[in-house]
Amino acid sequence: MKESNHDPVQVSRSLLNGTPILAVIDVEMRNCVRGLTTRQRQITELVVGGQPSKNIAADLGISRRTVENHRASIMRKTGSKSVPALVRFSISLAVNGVSEKAS
Repeated sequence: MKESNHDPVQVSRSLLNGTPILAVIDVEMRNCVRGLTTRQRQITELVVGGQPSKNIAADLGISRRTVENHRASIMRKTGSKSVPALVRFSISLAVNGVSEKAS
């Protein structure tokens, strides 16, 4: 999961005040999803579905380089270091009921 954009002291205080760890993780995941543009969410779905950049570009009518730039932004925003990590992140979203269409 992505490193928190929040102050670690604030997160620690939330935990010490009785906020369950899963609630803190849920908030972080929602923030990651909200940070993605509509196009990045669309590309994420295709990447997680196993599509290579070349195919994604052809399907969306954009250049492969544009897809690669979006993929790099997606990886940075979600804190994923690899496509399998992005898949795990997406599965966690589904398991926790976090909509990738979050606004």
